Amino acid sequence: LTALLHQHAMVQGLTVQAAVRCCRRTALQALLADPLAPDPDRAEQLLDQLLALNAEKLPPGWRR
Repeated sequence: LTALLHQHAMVQGLTVQAAVRCCRRTALQALLADPLAPDPDRAEQLLDQLLALNAEKLPPGWRR
């Protein structure tokens, strides 16, 4: 249980870092660290789709 909670906290920490820094690479790391994540190629596609679909709602740092 401790290991599962640690992994979940790590994923959440990476997610927060990605959001604060507007960092696609960290967002992908967070997605890939999740045990329910798809394979790396599919995860990258999903992230690209998520960012594209929400582009107008995201802060300017994501629009680089």
